[in-house]
Amino acid sequence: MIVEKVMAFDQGDYTKVNLDPLTTEHAADEVDIWVPNALVADYKSIDPADYSAANVSFAQGTLLIKQHFAAGSPDGWTAMWKAAAGYNAEAGDWWWGRIATDGTIVVSGVVDSCIGCHSPAGENADWVRGIPASEQAP
Repeated sequence: MIVEKVMAFDQGDYTKVNLDPLTTEHAADEVDIWVPNALVADYKSIDPADYSAANVSFAQGTLLIKQHFAAGSPDGWTAMWKAAAGYNAEAGDWWWGRIATDGTIVVSGVVDSCIGCHSPAGENADWVRGIPASEQAP
């Protein structure tokens, strides 16, 4: 179900929140971050330099998408999907997945490398890292 949503995500229902492609620790050269239109302000309010100031909580069913690029061409996605309470309480009940361009799931579920990278954001930012205001699209 999540893979199908990622593969068919409609850019009309999402907003790219970064101004330019971002370098990343993911299996890609760069990424664009796509957030549901209704959640853009919440996402942009997360300051990765000061997670203690964040006061954000994303609803069950929220899907955040990082579109991967290699040498400038699309190269899959990473997705964060907010699961039901109790799915992964230690990491905000988020499901993480890396999905290849053909829809193959490379890694998914409670992924330690994702949790390790997102843990600094913690509960105040609902495990969402955000991006600096200087790198945000207007």
